[in-house]
Amino acid sequence: MAIGTFDDIFQHIGGFGKYQMFLFIVNCYINVMFVFVYFGQIFMTVVPPHWCAAPPHLATLNLTAEQLKDLTIPKDEDSGAYEKCRMYEVDFIEVIETNASWQNASWPITTCHHGWNYDYSLYYPSITSQLNWVCEEDWRPTLAQSLFFVAAFVASPLFGWAADYFGRLPVIVFSNLLGAAAGIASAFASSFITFTALRMLVGMTYDTHYMVVYILLLEYVSSEYRTVMANVPIMVFLTLGLCVMPWMALYIADWSIFAIAMHAPQLITVFFIWTVPESARWLMSKGNVDKTVSIIRKAARINGRVLKPNVIEEFTFLDSHKYDDHVMNKMNT
Repeated sequence: MAIGTFDDIFQHIGGFGKYQMFLFIVNCYINVMFVFVYFGQIFMTVVPPHWCAAPPHLATLNLTAEQLKDLTIPKDEDSGAYEKCRMYEVDFIEVIETNASWQNASWPITTCHHGWNYDYSLYYPSITSQLNWVCEEDWRPTLAQSLFFVAAFVASPLFGWAADYFGRLPVIVFSNLLGAAAGIASAFASSFITFTALRMLVGMTYDTHYMVVYILLLEYVSSEYRTVMANVPIMVFLTLGLCVMPWMALYIADWSIFAIAMHAPQLITVFFIWTVPESARWLMSKGNVDKTVSIIRKAARINGRVLKPNVIEEFTFLDSHKYDDHVMNKMNT
């Protein structure tokens, strides 16, 4: 069979053999990593139930935590729930000594001057509760997450240019390692500026670390199997990651350790240098046919196929521009 396009080579090396199965597993792994990077920050900045902490001098009173809460925190008139950001401003010791009624609607109300208490019965310490990004400071987690996506919007064209200039594989590895380093470092952030800056670095990489490898892997699967390669990892492993991640956060019960657990697996992508092929489309557009031939020889060997000399010869003279147009048309359809 004549080799007119890159897809014709799959008749000789196998369209979905052991080689492609390995790439399929890589795709599944990348989908789980995408979930961790994209949604992990929601669980790092989760807001536990909270209310104003009582004045420190009330600690000498023989009151339970619930009694202190009932004494110092007003309730919402509509829901009956305790206020999150307001407390009474009265002489609480005098109230107790005179046996006055608690929860008097006429008492003056103020903001939380003594910090906050958090309910961790169904939650866990997050950076939001650690740094008290609540009430007047509740804009901070939202801004940090928004800037994550702003960074992604700004950096995507830059990484796209880099992928065209240096190759897909180096950019995939670099973006994952940068995202992992920034994500792990964010676990040790102790200020809003530090946390936001590190999350922005993660945001710069998150689109590239997933999409480029996703498209690259499709190139090494014959057309009849591309639906499987493209959709099954998303439907199964992306969904699995979404289902598992909340339980991981609850089990770990610490936002810092959770951040490390979300980003440390990205470090595995350093092994892509030796295990994942460079984009055939990019190699051929650069005229590097020899490298592409080396990749298809490896794929054929792993799939148990023997490439005849005439097949290699025909592939070597394959028009790279014709191949490039063919792949682009395939991707668009």
